[in-house]
Amino acid sequence: MSEPNADLAKLLVRYAAAFERADAEAMVDCYALPYLVVRDDANIPVLDAEQARADVAWLLDRYRSDGFARAPFFIRGLDTFSDVLRTVRVRWALQREDKSLLRDVECTYLIRGLGDEMRFVGVINPSGG
Repeated sequence: MSEPNADLAKLLVRYAAAFERADAEAMVDCYALPYLVVRDDANIPVLDAEQARADVAWLLDRYRSDGFARAPFFIRGLDTFSDVLRTVRVRWALQREDKSLLRDVECTYLIRGLGDEMRFVGVINPSGG
């Protein structure tokens, strides 16, 4: 069996790489459907792949129009609830092509699974950004 924290790091690296390529399909593949997005102003259940792709494509368009190019991330916290459930708090320091800071976003992800089956099942993103 592989190391859960190494699996978690692989999931985040895969997600960040898809983000940087603006690959909505690969980003959606990091989620288990359905999943829940929780913001200060709303709880948004994402029920199917079509909705997930549309939401991610909208987000990518928004960031690209602002000059987004890179998605470095920093793990700020990790809690393990069981062999297959954990949360991770991630700071995304989104950058433009010249590496200047575009947006600083902190999210908490609920993750289920092990190894290649590890997926996001919930996201807390207070600012919605």
